[in-house]
Amino acid sequence: MALPVSQLPPVQPSLPASRLNEADKETLSRQMKDIDLKISEFRQYLVSRNMAPNTVQAYSYALRQFLCRYHQADFSSLHLYKVFLLEHYKPQTVNLRLRALNAYLEFIREKPKKLSLVRIQQKNYLENVISEADYEYLKSCLLRDKRYLY
Repeated sequence: MALPVSQLPPVQPSLPASRLNEADKETLSRQMKDIDLKISEFRQYLVSRNMAPNTVQAYSYALRQFLCRYHQADFSSLHLYKVFLLEHYKPQTVNLRLRALNAYLEFIREKPKKLSLVRIQQKNYLENVISEADYEYLKSCLLRDKRYLY
């Protein structure tokens, strides 16, 4: 079962709480409640679409990360977030978080803003298979040493 919003990692404000005045603390508190509400609604949407609990958890984390940085899903903030992800994470993680944001954009009915995923270059070789040249060399050495049963 997916964790409730209250058990997601806490949002880190940009300034320590001791340096914020009362008005800033109140604004930050309102923003956190707004973010928690959006995440809670998004989680309900994901569950209604029969997403796996781990997917719900991962998508919720990605949305929390995005909303804590940018607060709204406009064109520039979506692309800034994608650049941030590319600078800090591996391509598979970037694609997971982008899929989460695309699901959120679908949830809020903003389909034209869909983000493109990162292409991952696939390796064309197997690491545990020797090359053709190594195979021929091994064969010639075995024949030279008269080891026919290898």
